[in-house]
Amino acid sequence: MGETEEYTDGVGDATSVAVRHATKRRRRVTTDDDLDAKLSSLERAVYELDDETGRLEGKAMVLARMPWYSTRLHDQQSSRVIHVYLQMFQYGFKIHNPVDAVKQERFLRSVCRDDMVFCGGNWSTHGVDKLIHAFRIYSSLHPNYIMHPKYFEVVRNDEDNGDVVCDVQCTVSQRLTRETVAVFFPHIMNQEHLVQILVGRDILVDTNVSFGFTPAGLIDAFTVTMSREKAFAQLLGVEAAAMLADGQQYLSLVT
Repeated sequence: MGETEEYTDGVGDATSVAVRHATKRRRRVTTDDDLDAKLSSLERAVYELDDETGRLEGKAMVLARMPWYSTRLHDQQSSRVIHVYLQMFQYGFKIHNPVDAVKQERFLRSVCRDDMVFCGGNWSTHGVDKLIHAFRIYSSLHPNYIMHPKYFEVVRNDEDNGDVVCDVQCTVSQRLTRETVAVFFPHIMNQEHLVQILVGRDILVDTNVSFGFTPAGLIDAFTVTMSREKAFAQLLGVEAAAMLADGQQYLSLVT
């Protein structure tokens, strides 16, 4: 009996061992299957990610070839800057209101490059400091300065780094004083009858202001053209206007 019982226990042990090995094999098979499934899932995810990356890269390439897409936002930003400028400087530089004048100067410095080009029909200089200085003096010597905007248009140059130019057409109303005449037309001060005609008169000057914007949205060029000869011709006649133009000293503002 003892031997039989010992034999039976051996069989039981062998069976248990076999069962355990079989279970382990099944577990290994199950684990291997799970790993294979996970690897397959990861591979599919990688393929899908590659496809999505390719789609996005293709979309980026297409957008890069469409300058109008990025420039449209640029246009809107430039237009907002112009709208603020026209409102803020409708009455010129407010030199008699120091608080407003400081706000105006800060605005110009915030939207202009320090080394911007400031130019007119036959002159050119550099620096936002020159623009601010000239605008301040001009406003101080032309009382009753009022800018009447007519319209402005945005012109894009997609071939030149997407730069934007805003052209503003306006009429500037300004009053002439004796000081105005003495500073800008000193050559007629010995002709009192002509001086008397000018002093106290308001003239309307057709003006074009062109703002050049960089792709970053800063003004790098400010060009102003004022048709003073036409305005004075309407007031004095062609010959007198030509005489004024011959000796005018408006360039002193930027030299």
